[in-house]
Amino acid sequence: MGVDLNQLTEQQLARIDPSDRKNLGRLARTRAECLQMETARLERQIHAQFAGFCHRHGVDVWHANPTRKSTIAKGLPDFLCWRGGQAVAVEFKTFPNKLSPEQETKFADLRAHGNAVHICTETPTHSAYHEAITLITAFFNLIP
Repeated sequence: MGVDLNQLTEQQLARIDPSDRKNLGRLARTRAECLQMETARLERQIHAQFAGFCHRHGVDVWHANPTRKSTIAKGLPDFLCWRGGQAVAVEFKTFPNKLSPEQETKFADLRAHGNAVHICTETPTHSAYHEAITLITAFFNLIP
């Protein structure tokens, strides 16, 4: 017999132990888990596109890999881009994610020391990738 996962409500799914839900597969994920996974996938995609753009245009980057546990200090931006003695930091956020308190503090400290820090946010109507490449193109006077 068994339970048809399609018949379970969000509240019922949430009451199942997460490790048991994981064993049941994709249909046993809550909406929040699906949103979190899609957000992470989208951020990885944006990071890869942006890193490729920088590489193609001779902009060196230091990049925090979003697929692994961070080994850097909390609050640092996703990218540090430099070329010709200039540097700019770029943070990508995908809706509904926001800056953490650590990021807000660290970004304020970086700016207070004269560093350029930009937050590019992906929303249904706005492309963080296009915002970032426009920023980098202008900041380093790149030829589009």
